Amino acid sequence: MKLSSNENPFEPLPSVVEAVTRTLPRFNRYPSMSAEEVRSTIAGHFGVDVSQVAVGAGSTEVASQLMHAFAGAGDEIIFPWRSFEAYPILTKVAGATPIQVPLTVDLRHDLDAPWPTRSPILPA
Repeated sequence: MKLSSNENPFEPLPSVVEAVTRTLPRFNRYPSMSAEEVRSTIAGHFGVDVSQVAVGAGSTEVASQLMHAFAGAGDEIIFPWRSFEAYPILTKVAGATPIQVPLTVDLRHDLDAPWPTRSPILPA
């Protein structure tokens, strides 16, 4: 079993196969750049406004969008380490400085540890 790609080892659900089959006639077209239909469906499911939903081609793209929107030169992005391998790379691409906080000996997030406070922390 390959664990490094975050792939689902199970076959797709019949409802997913049906949904993909239903959209096959449109596969020769680019999707909407703003993904209105997907964002609207997600917003409806969670009871939030569609303007509060961001989508991307995977978690790396969404993390990159967030970092470019909220960080830049002179900023620091703090994250636990080891973590998602893209965090330090995306942080540098956004022009910010990555600050890695080590995990505990048993590989957990140490929420009681003194986190670096050189930069203001923006609440999520």
